[in-house]
Amino acid sequence: MKPATASFRALKLSSALLVAAFSVECARKSPDPKEEAPKGPPRVTLTAAAVSSAGIRVETVGLKAIGEILSLSGTLAYDENKVSRVAPRVGGHVVRILADFGEPVRAGQPLAEIDSPELGEALAQWRKSRSVYSVRQQDVERARKLLSGKAISQGEFLSREGEFRIAKAEFDNADSRLHLLGLSHTDFNALTSREEVSSSFPLRSPIAGRVVDRQINPGEVVETGKVLFTVGDIENLWLLAQLYEKDLSRVRAGQEVEVSTDAFPNENFKGTIDYVGDQVDTGTRTVRVRSVIRNPVRKLKPGMFVEARISVASQEPVVAVSQGAIQEIDRTPTVFIEVSPNVFEPRPVEIGRSGTTSVEVRKGLRPGERVVSEGSLALKAEIQKSELAEE
Repeated sequence: MKPATASFRALKLSSALLVAAFSVECARKSPDPKEEAPKGPPRVTLTAAAVSSAGIRVETVGLKAIGEILSLSGTLAYDENKVSRVAPRVGGHVVRILADFGEPVRAGQPLAEIDSPELGEALAQWRKSRSVYSVRQQDVERARKLLSGKAISQGEFLSREGEFRIAKAEFDNADSRLHLLGLSHTDFNALTSREEVSSSFPLRSPIAGRVVDRQINPGEVVETGKVLFTVGDIENLWLLAQLYEKDLSRVRAGQEVEVSTDAFPNENFKGTIDYVGDQVDTGTRTVRVRSVIRNPVRKLKPGMFVEARISVASQEPVVAVSQGAIQEIDRTPTVFIEVSPNVFEPRPVEIGRSGTTSVEVRKGLRPGERVVSEGSLALKAEIQKSELAEE
């Protein structure tokens, strides 16, 4: 090989190596045009008019007490101040039924007519003692006049006065017995004003309400004290629930209660706590709580099992936002931060306790940041629209 040829080949190889090295260096320094720069969180920029139209409201994040929801299970019962279990004070047999299931009744309205031999006997005794009393009263008045004219002795007058006092005591006793049989003033006057002795009397409702139960039929023999009718007003019911001892400091009389039941799954009923028990059950560590539940259309019934919810304040202030601020994006709770006027950025957060109007945010927000409290659904829709456009 000639020397010139060898030198040429060496020069050619050297040039090739230089080109290769230069290409590698260029490749190292020049980015791939197809390679994208890392993206930050997507932002939504709106006009002032669009913000107003979407109803977007912004609040400053702060510390506040969460109105937590305390759930209790309970049972509905009659308001015992507005229910009466009607029972006769004297036995007998039922002549007529005067009020049936569901009928509204007034206070004092007859529910049934009952024929009672005991009443007939008591009325007969009353008439007899009244007659004796009347005779003895006239006799002692005559004796008083005779004594003043010295027509009789003092001893004779005292004897007749004694007989009068005995007759009066017997009449008062018979009179009291009639009243104790449960007769109203009207019924008493009606029975005692007749010449003949009657043994029938009306069993009356002591309160206004509806007949919610009836335990008798015509011709049936009933005993003294047996409950024959239940009359109640169910426009207000009692909710009886058990409150755990640990929650006792958070519940008080006057708090609002919301009630739901499986019978009406899409409806809620309102009420107010009117009594928190003074004694802890040592077995269950619970306290009895009573609430008055409003039931104007009488959908709720005594004996129903219900779920009660009470709004109670958390014991310590926490970072919290309005419930409307939370949206779920990719199965993650998310809020929208106002990074500048009319510019919003989604931020995933970790939420905690939920109250009636607020939600605790455990991670992802600091007090002082500006977060969308209303209208965040419109911003979520803008984010999703942008993602679909990119796809």
